[in-house]
Amino acid sequence: MIEISDFGKFEEKDVKMFTITNKSNISAKITNYGAVLVSLFVPDKNGKIADVVLGFDKLEDYFTNDICYFGSTVGRNSNRVGNASFELNGTTYTLDKNERNKNNLHSGFNPYNKRLWDYSIDQNSNSVSFNLISKDGDQGFPGDFDITVTYTLTDENGLKINYNGKSNKDTIANMTNHSYFNLNGDSSGTSMNHKLYINSNKFVEVDDELIPTGRLIDVENTPMDFRMLKTIGDEIDANFEQLHLCRWLWPFICYK
Repeated sequence: MIEISDFGKFEEKDVKMFTITNKSNISAKITNYGAVLVSLFVPDKNGKIADVVLGFDKLEDYFTNDICYFGSTVGRNSNRVGNASFELNGTTYTLDKNERNKNNLHSGFNPYNKRLWDYSIDQNSNSVSFNLISKDGDQGFPGDFDITVTYTLTDENGLKINYNGKSNKDTIANMTNHSYFNLNGDSSGTSMNHKLYINSNKFVEVDDELIPTGRLIDVENTPMDFRMLKTIGDEIDANFEQLHLCRWLWPFICYK
């Protein structure tokens, strides 16, 4: 079931909140402002309902959501681009220098999470789709980019996020959702006591400006090894260079 309600106004236009609920009474709240995941309410083993996604209660708080990017749809490119430029098909493209006055973070100024998206709902599949047209040259990227993000809440208690993008030119597209989860509920304090499993033998190295180097490093004998279930906070303060490089990272500070 999908319900639509008012969430406020942006540039004198109505902003909507979409509440998707499944047969287990799990519900997700998403707004067409930024195609942002606002809340995800789930029961624990005792049936107590909690919101496990960090976010804001008021639309206006999302207007300045440019540090932690709570729940945001990030594009065209998530993460960082060194020196805010890249070469594609022999052409160099210059992007916004919105981090440390040098690099590009989450595609730059006027990000996707601060735009009003078109929307459509599908009651049969219990899904809401958001559509945005990013014109050629938007944020410095080539090509008219037609992107649709679809949130689906399944009866198997899965929240699925699907990205479908088309461009009339070769471009970079590397999108993600920027939600932070606390499985004890969003007002329960730290998540460092959560247990985590990651089925991965390697991780991507970053340099001292957190730009991926492309080098893949084995997780074995490092704090990055989560191939066996491990408490997140067990080695978060380990003397490991890749962890030290990320200490200043704002989203990490917001979450911890």
